[in-house]
Amino acid sequence: MKRQGFTLAELVVVLIIIGLLSAIAIISLNSYKGIKLESGAKKVAADLLYVKNQAISMAKWYMVSFEVDPVNVYRVFECNGTIEAPAKDPGNMDKDFVVDMSTTYSGIKIADVNISGGRKIAFQPLGTPFNNRGGTAITSTAVVTLEFSGQTRLITIAPETGMVNVQ
Repeated sequence: MKRQGFTLAELVVVLIIIGLLSAIAIISLNSYKGIKLESGAKKVAADLLYVKNQAISMAKWYMVSFEVDPVNVYRVFECNGTIEAPAKDPGNMDKDFVVDMSTTYSGIKIADVNISGGRKIAFQPLGTPFNNRGGTAITSTAVVTLEFSGQTRLITIAPETGMVNVQ
């Protein structure tokens, strides 16, 4: 006798396999979101450290200016006397050092910036962070908040030392 169709046991096994594969796909997608956000946060932290090191090695002020969502851009400036000139991108010396998080890391937002009440951080020639070029040295931890798909990462800059961390 020929058998037609599927047994209930076969259907249950197929549904369990589909459920497991779906669960794995969802977990992988959430991990991807975390990895993407972590990568964006590490880029911002590395750029802040680069700017601090440039200030020390070139013995002049360097500054980073953040523009929060919806602009999602930060710019690096080299300060000569009273002039703030756009710094050159170390990866492409023909371009200014401007990072657009919307295009570089699509979907990541610069959600908030708290640098002694402002959105600029400057490093003087000894590497000490200030709230603006020629302003005052920061006295509390400066924080840049990135957001992606409901997840956030904080980039912190310590007062006095300028130590940069991703949390």
